[in-house]
Amino acid sequence: MERTAEYETQGQQRYRRFILATNVLDTALMLLVYSLGQRQLRAQLAQADDTMLDQKQRPTSKPTFRWILQKFQAIYLVSMGSAQQVSNLSEERSKTIYCPCSPNPPRPAPHCPCHC
Repeated sequence: MERTAEYETQGQQRYRRFILATNVLDTALMLLVYSLGQRQLRAQLAQADDTMLDQKQRPTSKPTFRWILQKFQAIYLVSMGSAQQVSNLSEERSKTIYCPCSPNPPRPAPHCPCHC
């Protein structure tokens, strides 16, 4: 079976459409996860009647999920042998990680490997 130039062009077009469709679906899924995370964060802050600091260090009850992710870029889990330690974990960050709606002081999550 001999392939013609037209047949090759059709195959390339199908492949490009397929790649475009998968990119669109990936983007839609990413935006859905982002939106759900932001909605959950804001709902928990509203339930606890609490706020977080925004980029200008002002309290806000509606932070963006992007801002929260940026705040956690500087946190590291350092492992040396069997010892583990979390670096750059401020009080506000630990409040966000553990439970912002808890009336009790922050405590480690059950799955926290460092028991900080």
